[in-house]
Amino acid sequence: MPRSAPSRRTIAIVVAALAIVVVTVIGLVQTGDSTESPADVPSVADARAAVRDAPPALRALYDRGGRLIDVPAADVDGFLQKLRGHPAVINVWAEWCDPCRAEFPLLRTAAARHGTTIAFLGVNVDAAKDHGKAEAFLGEQPTIYPSLTDPDEQIARRLEAPGRPSTVFLDAEGEIVTVRQGAYGSIQDLERDLRLYAGLEGKPAPGTTGDPRTDPEP
Repeated sequence: MPRSAPSRRTIAIVVAALAIVVVTVIGLVQTGDSTESPADVPSVADARAAVRDAPPALRALYDRGGRLIDVPAADVDGFLQKLRGHPAVINVWAEWCDPCRAEFPLLRTAAARHGTTIAFLGVNVDAAKDHGKAEAFLGEQPTIYPSLTDPDEQIARRLEAPGRPSTVFLDAEGEIVTVRQGAYGSIQDLERDLRLYAGLEGKPAPGTTGDPRTDPEP
């Protein structure tokens, strides 16, 4: 008896699943083992002190720093709307993802430097049963910003971020500007994208004056 041909729906599901696997693998291998930790990673206490004078919306965000918080996917737009008026950097990560772990010091450094003008936020895609592991990792690498739990990856899909890790840049109106797939290799790489996509264009990089006559070449 001849086999029936697979339906278009079945083919579409298989193709979508394969695409997610490919993007995730790219994220795992892109820069995971070559991420260079900054020499001046601030302690979490110093990082929190650096954003103490952030505007009220950002201050309220950072008051929940270092935690996993449950926000239903249907309510994420409302959550992000509270950050309107500020560009946002959203890091999508998982506890099991080594490249994700490697770039946490970069993100803490960037959040301490720019968290008074840019909203930093995490999205954790670990399964609900693994939230204890994710919380334990946050105890080892604390952040000054919280991470939304996303076990079904609905928020990640809403942010067009299928890879692990991904960093999503939103403008001050909450619109997606760009999505970086894979871990950053250095704080300089992250600072470059902050200047390009998060409203820092025209501002000198940390450690420089903006004067090409005196600043070292990148």
